[in-house]
This record gives sequence, C-alpha cells and structure tokens, in this order.
Amino acid sequence: MNKKGQAGYIIGVSLFLVIAIIVLSIIGGAFYSVGEGEVGVMFHKFGENAGFVGEEYPQGWGFKTPFRDRMMTIPFRTQTIEFFEGGKGEFIAIQPRDLNGINFFVDVTVRYRLDPTQASEFVEQKGEGIFAIEKILTTAVRADSTRGVFGKYAQEDIPNTRIDIAKEIKQVLQERVDSEASGKLQPGFIVIEAVDIRNVKFDQRIDDAIVAKQTQKQIAEKQVYNLQIAEKEKEIAIVNAEREKAAKILIAEGEGEAVKIVAFAKAEGIQAVNNAYQFMPQEYVQVKFAEAIKPTDKVYFGFDSLGGNTLSIMDINQAAGLVSQNKIANSEE
Repeated sequence: MNKKGQAGYIIGVSLFLVIAIIVLSIIGGAFYSVGEGEVGVMFHKFGENAGFVGEEYPQGWGFKTPFRDRMMTIPFRTQTIEFFEGGKGEFIAIQPRDLNGINFFVDVTVRYRLDPTQASEFVEQKGEGIFAIEKILTTAVRADSTRGVFGKYAQEDIPNTRIDIAKEIKQVLQERVDSEASGKLQPGFIVIEAVDIRNVKFDQRIDDAIVAKQTQKQIAEKQVYNLQIAEKEKEIAIVNAEREKAAKILIAEGEGEAVKIVAFAKAEGIQAVNNAYQFMPQEYVQVKFAEAIKPTDKVYFGFDSLGGNTLSIMDINQAAGLVSQNKIANSEE
C-alpha cells in the first residue's frame, strides 16, 4: 500500500471511530438510571422548557433527550453526618459552653434523610447531591440554638442527661433546618431522625467533680439498698414469728380438744354405770353386796341423803335371811 493509500485508510478509520463515538454518545445519552434509595431530578439545558422539571423520577431506567437533558440523582434513604474531635469524623466536634461558661467538646452524630417529594425543589434552590444537604446541616448543628441547649446544663450533669439533651437538640435542629425553606420548598424537606451524643470531653476539673459525684451517688444507692435489705429481713422475721405463734396456737387447741374428748368419754362412762345401777333391783344389789363381804362385817344401807343423816344398820344374818326369803319367793313364782 502506497503512502496515499495509507493516508486514506487512516482517515477512514478515524472517521469511523468519530462516527461510532457520536452514535454511542447519542445512544448512551438517551438513557438514564436512578438507583435504589435514590430519586431523580431532570434538568433541561436549553429549549423553551429549559431548567428543572418540577417532578421527581423514581428508581429505574428511562429515556431522555441526548445533549439537552441531564438526570441528577440524590439519595433519600437515611444518612449520617458526624462531628468528632481529632478529625475522626467528617467534621470537627462541637465546642459549646456549659451552664457555668466553661468550654468543652462534644462528639455528635446526626441521622437524617431527604424528603423525596421535594427533591426537585431542593436541588433547584439549594444545590445538587449530599454536599448541598451537609452544608445546611453543618450550619444548623453549629448554630447558637444547638449550642444553647448545652448551655442549660453543667458539665457534670451531662452524662446523666445526655438522652434528654439529644432529644432537645433534635427538636431545635429540625426547627433550624426548616427555617431554610422558602418558595416552593416547604419545611420538612430534610427530616432529622435522631441526634446521638457520642462522647463528651470535659475540663479535667469537671472530670474530677463527675467522678466524685458518681462515687457519692453509688454510696448513697448502696445505703438505700442495705436499708431495703434490712426492711425485708425484718418483714421476714415478723412473718416467721407469726407463723410460729399460729403453730403453737394450733397445737394447744389440738391438745385441748384431746383432753375434752377424754373427759367427755369418762363422764359418759360414769353416767352409764350410774344409770345401770339405778335400774337394777334393790334386792339384787343387796345380795351381791352380801356375797362380797365377810359374815362379821357390817353393811350400811340406805343413805337417806347426802347430807349425812342417820344410817340404818343391818348385820350379815339379817342380810342372809333376806336372801333366803327372796329365793323362796322366786321359787314359788
């Protein structure tokens, strides 16, 4: 191939490449993509509708006019922005003054998200992407309103009240961000989800005061605990004493019932014997009595009364005669 032919070949290849690049650019520029957790905002670079399109584009693929249209995406899922001491975070720590006017450092993390329904208005007025959001948040976090929340508390009280302080900062931070809304952009275009106070670096004197305060608190809590234990032990002792007393009463009542049962049984037995003797014939009793004594004994019968009246005396021979008479009478019958 001569030089003229080589030049033509090079020109042809170059032209082909240029055309291919143009075609690919046109084809590539005719598509846009919005990722998961993002919202799209369309911008027309020229034409009678130049500017931002007043609508948001959801996740997915779509077509746009090459060279004229530009699709901007911005995340609306939860994001974090950190203010840490020593450059550990994205921004340096907050440095407020406490109730006593003493400076200290606070590490703060803010969780937030963009309202996707106001994405086009936000991009049009505030700028594109996360950078525009962080610019608003850094100003709001370092504002006097946020610092003023810490200024309500002494440093030594912050460890025990950090949750309440974080809630209050979240509220004033949301109010501060909402004040940035204007025109079509409405309050709530950025939602503050939570504020976390990660760490507090106190003045050394305050550190010592906090340690002393916590020590005294632990001592007081231990004393209260010991008092509660003593009260519980006292209550247990009272309950045990009442149980022992009740047990003794039950035992005494049981013994008393047993004695009563025996006494009633004996009384009923004696009464039965007395009743049996009362219904026996007098002669039978006299005979049985006579059989049980010696002939020389005297038998006393007929107690007239329990008062000791005169007693009748009958010797054994008289008793024997009565026995003979009773036998004869019984045989005749």
